[in-house]
Amino acid sequence: MNRLRMWAIHSALWLYIGTLVYTALRAPLHLPLLVFIFPLSALSFVAFSALHAWETEGGARALAFIGTTIGIGFAAEWVGVKTGWPFGAYTYSNRMGGHIFGVSPFVPPAWFMMGYVAWRLGEWLAAERHRAWQILLAAWCMTAWDLLIDPIMVYQNHWTWLEPGAYFGIPAQNYAGWFFTAALMYTLYW
Repeated sequence: MNRLRMWAIHSALWLYIGTLVYTALRAPLHLPLLVFIFPLSALSFVAFSALHAWETEGGARALAFIGTTIGIGFAAEWVGVKTGWPFGAYTYSNRMGGHIFGVSPFVPPAWFMMGYVAWRLGEWLAAERHRAWQILLAAWCMTAWDLLIDPIMVYQNHWTWLEPGAYFGIPAQNYAGWFFTAALMYTLYW
């Protein structure tokens, strides 16, 4: 790996970590800066994932992964907002900006950034087993991430469930939808 690419990957990762630390330690004292920090944090995580994918998968495979995860993520969210399937009935607020066909523009890149990390975790957890294990484990990792992030995003009013469920107001269908969508995304990429 050449030095410039390594520097770019590490810079993106440390920028992401820095925004998390800042948010945890300082943001409550400087709430207006969250308008700047939240997108910077998300973009730096997307950049890290993209640069790492490019370095480890190669350009064509990285672009295929980015396209698959963003495309499937957007399609699932769009169908979800319109029909309530596969996640349950919900709507986005305007807290993350406007909407593209009812979907926040920050959400499809989030499917990529976490999709890539979950894919790598699935690869590590599956060890030398068949690729199907990696798909299942990566889908499980994506669902586990949503178990953590969804209650926070609901609490911060980024989206609202029209038929609240038992887990912090989130229906169980949401997590089944996440697992199914992630497994489909990884299967199409594979």
